[in-house]
Amino acid sequence: PPLPGVEVPPPSRILNSIRSRAGKVVSVPATRRALELGDARVANMVLLGAALAAGALDGFVDAAAVEEAIR
Repeated sequence: PPLPGVEVPPPSRILNSIRSRAGKVVSVPATRRALELGDARVANMVLLGAALAAGALDGFVDAAAVEEAIR
C-alpha cells in the first residue's frame, strides 16, 4: 500500500517520463507471466529472457551461455 501522504503516479505517467529520457522502453508484465508459469520467483528470468530477446544485452551477455547455464 502507498505511504500516507505520498502520491504514486499512474504507471503510464512513469513510463512516459522514462521514455522521454531513455528512448526505447519495453514494458514487461514479468510478475504476471511468472505467476502464469507457476512461481512469482521466476520473474527475474522472465525479464532476462525479454532483455535477451530485445537485444538489450547484445555485447554484454551471450544468449547461448545463459541458455546453457539454465539447463
